[in-house]
Amino acid sequence: MAQRRARIGDRITQWIEHRRSLDAPGHALGVSVSLPFRLMGRRGKDLRSLLHGTRYGHPLHPLLVTVPVGSWTASVLFDLLEGASDEPALRARAAADMTLGLGCLGAGAAVLTGLVDWQDTHGKARRVGVVHAATNATALGLFLGSLSLRRRGRRREARGVSRLGFATLFAGGYLGGHLAYRRRVGTDHADRGNAPFGFTPVLPATDLPENTPRRVEVDGVEVVLVRHEGAVSAFSDRCSHFGGPLSQGWVFDGGLVCPWHGSRYCLKSGDPLDGPATAPQPRFEVRERDGMIALRRPAPPGDPERVPVETLAPPAPAGEEGDAIHVLSLHHGLMRTLFDLVAATPPEGDARLAVLDELAGEMDMHEKIEHEIFYPAARRVTGMVPSAGAEHRQLADQLAILLTLDTASSEFDAHLRALRNAVEHHAGTEEREMFPAARSLGRTELRSLGRALADRLEDLRRARTQRLIRLGRQVALERGRGRLGRAINRGA
Repeated sequence: MAQRRARIGDRITQWIEHRRSLDAPGHALGVSVSLPFRLMGRRGKDLRSLLHGTRYGHPLHPLLVTVPVGSWTASVLFDLLEGASDEPALRARAAADMTLGLGCLGAGAAVLTGLVDWQDTHGKARRVGVVHAATNATALGLFLGSLSLRRRGRRREARGVSRLGFATLFAGGYLGGHLAYRRRVGTDHADRGNAPFGFTPVLPATDLPENTPRRVEVDGVEVVLVRHEGAVSAFSDRCSHFGGPLSQGWVFDGGLVCPWHGSRYCLKSGDPLDGPATAPQPRFEVRERDGMIALRRPAPPGDPERVPVETLAPPAPAGEEGDAIHVLSLHHGLMRTLFDLVAATPPEGDARLAVLDELAGEMDMHEKIEHEIFYPAARRVTGMVPSAGAEHRQLADQLAILLTLDTASSEFDAHLRALRNAVEHHAGTEEREMFPAARSLGRTELRSLGRALADRLEDLRRARTQRLIRLGRQVALERGRGRLGRAINRGA
């Protein structure tokens, strides 16, 4: 039923998105919203930036919406309490009226910021925004009508109108969610990936004239270069506000202006100077050497400083015996072997349980040694560590499900194959991409890391805490098969 309702919601939003008849009223509304700000000149632009949340760092509209939504929700709930005994009913009545009025007051700021944000949309998002605004305006009208009825003593009718207003508000909220999470209105559209990790030449210095944005591409990332007062700045080419091409913009008053909606970014910091943008534009570190402009992505705040490749030790050979790459590659091989053994072991009896328990223990320990020892060092030479950590969490989630399944069931076999595929992806990506980058750490450091990894792995295999974890896992394996007591006795 929930899935059917979701499909109905998608059909409704798709129908709205394709209604060109909404373009004319949308244009008229946009002109009406813009006119007061245009008449104010520069002050109007500053006011619009304030309402967008440019100085705040995030859109203001989602924050301000919580006031009417929360207040009106509370009012409807207090209305439901009026059927209690006399004294609580009087208190609930007063609270319902107060929160209803508070919601109507707070709606003004939410409507104003919402209209200002909507004005800087286009296409399908703009059409949905028209209906979203009309629906919420209807809800506001109904709540104001309920407030008027209460003041005239017609509380029964007022409660009914409030409930109708709340249902209308719910529909408007659904459209607002579609705008934010499907159409990404108000979210960051800039490329904030990790590439390029090291300084990469992108353009001869003589090909970048003063105050003329130039688009380049490096490692699949679109970048805009600007030379202003002799200094070169580099930013993600996609505007953080709505993805506009900054390379087609222009330089004005120390900032780079987006050609779509007029957001202006400081050439020194990337911070938005004029809205509608609220997020800073991603910057790249730039250097000019031997007549070429080279750039790289800076390390995120809190990460180890990225070391230029030329200052590192000579790259180590691939997987020297005993170094970190060799130790981790061997452990990958061990886990692959255990996967093969689990699949080949007959499901009857305890043999498959024992092999699965061994595999789960090795996966747990592999995650620990990488996070504790290898990843902190690898962060200095590769940007893959965050995604590798996310993959570890996903592997742990899949493993937790697998451990609760009957090893003789087809569902277990399907989940085992899925987990094997996930492990192959993770290990293969490390072997193809992360480990070659880690060679830049040099032979000495990789051998030191390898010793630390091997020692830690051995400690984990001997540790009592690890045995307790494995006991808990064995209990999970036996759950639902009438073997809980046997698992506890075996662990003891």
